[in-house]
Amino acid sequence: MRKYIASFIIVCVLLVSCEQDRVIFNNSQTFISFEESRLDLPIIIDGTGLIEATISVSSISQSERTFEVDIVQEETTAGADTYTVGSIVVPANSYTGTLTIEGVDNNLTTEPKALVVQVSKSADLVGAGNLTISIFQVCPVDETLFTGMYLIEQVSTFLAGSTLSHNTVVELKRDGLARSFETFNFPNFCSTTNTFVFNLVCNEIVVPFQFNNCNCGDGVDYFGPAEVNAIYSLDNDEVFEVVFSDDTKLNCGIPGQTVYRFTKQ
Repeated sequence: MRKYIASFIIVCVLLVSCEQDRVIFNNSQTFISFEESRLDLPIIIDGTGLIEATISVSSISQSERTFEVDIVQEETTAGADTYTVGSIVVPANSYTGTLTIEGVDNNLTTEPKALVVQVSKSADLVGAGNLTISIFQVCPVDETLFTGMYLIEQVSTFLAGSTLSHNTVVELKRDGLARSFETFNFPNFCSTTNTFVFNLVCNEIVVPFQFNNCNCGDGVDYFGPAEVNAIYSLDNDEVFEVVFSDDTKLNCGIPGQTVYRFTKQ
């Protein structure tokens, strides 16, 4: 009889694991992690901003849970008067929660400052990794500008074929002062699209660190800010360029500054 009970328990555990894709860490501790390692917090000049980070936890509870976070002081360069960090809130019966970070323009500039946080340690909680929030000042941009259909062309030297989809039409979508589009990363080698993002930061086009799904390493922070950013004009969104750094971690041995021209269709 014990053998059958044990088998039943194992089957139940496997079914739950497959259905939920979650596990209880060490049978007693909850494993908690940020779903992203980096986020941008743009602050409109003389204004405020807010972002929410998504959190994953390995256990479930019938009641709402709250977890605290700590500021990693030695890695944080943002002034304490430019941000407010809340607590992680995980709703009842959920494996995900949110952390709210608010920002305020107290002498910010367009140069990003880092706020680094981690989950507070406790006996029944195991946290993985830090979250880095880049806080910077931005200027208002009409929500209709730099959106819609654009032809993109790589005008810099090809490193291993084109870096993104060359000579194709993409749709630029707006998320606040960010613009994003779907494209291929190194289409000569990979056939799955990925989201590419750039920010409009007070006349400069800034590409944040972001993931590459076709690479020689883990792909994290493969693309990043340019050595010299491209400039945009609020008077003309018909043609502009985006400049960014390739292979920021030197995983593939092909670092460089890549330039794409965008032409409105």
